[in-house]
Amino acid sequence: MAAKIEPGDRPGFGSGLMMRRGNETIRLIPEPGSDIVFPRDAGLWMENPTLYARLKSDETLRIGFFFSVTPQDKAVFTQAQARHWLGLLDRCIEDEGGYLIALLLPDTHKLAVDIAPGSRFEVVQDGASHLLVDNQGTAPYRFVFRPQDYRRDAVFRASAPFVRIVMHLPFPLHGALRRK
Repeated sequence: MAAKIEPGDRPGFGSGLMMRRGNETIRLIPEPGSDIVFPRDAGLWMENPTLYARLKSDETLRIGFFFSVTPQDKAVFTQAQARHWLGLLDRCIEDEGGYLIALLLPDTHKLAVDIAPGSRFEVVQDGASHLLVDNQGTAPYRFVFRPQDYRRDAVFRASAPFVRIVMHLPFPLHGALRRK
C-alpha cells in the first residue's frame, strides 16, 4: 500500500500516518517515502487500532495498492517476463474476484520501473539499443510503460539495479483519510 497527500500528490510520510496501541504510537510510513508498512503482529491485527494522520483541513491522504516484482537479475528483464508478471496479477484478480469480475475489468497493461539515480534504462530490440531513461537526478525516476508495445524479443536493462518494479491494479481500489 502507498499513500499520497492531495492536493499535490506529495509523499505520504508528511501526513504522519500512525496507529495507536495503548500508549504506543506506531508510525506507518518510513521517511521520506509513501509506502505504508504495517507491523506483522497478529495481536495488533486482532485489536484493529485506529489510524491517525496529521492533515490540514484541505488535505486528503489517498491510499492505494500496488504489487512489486524482483527479477532474478536486478538490472535486466525481458518483455516475456514483464508480460508474465502482468498476467499473474490478472490471474490473481480472477482468483479473488471470480471469472465474471475479471471479465468486466481491464487487464493489467502497465509496468512502472523506478530507475536509480545516475542509471540509464534502455531496451534492446533486434540487436539495437534504444535509450528510454537517463536519470541524471539524485532521486529514483519512475518510468511507466506498456511492455507489450515492444517486440517479443525485447530486453530491458539498466546500468544500475532497479530501485523497484511495480504493477498497479488496472482499476481504482483505494481509500482516503480526510481531516474531520
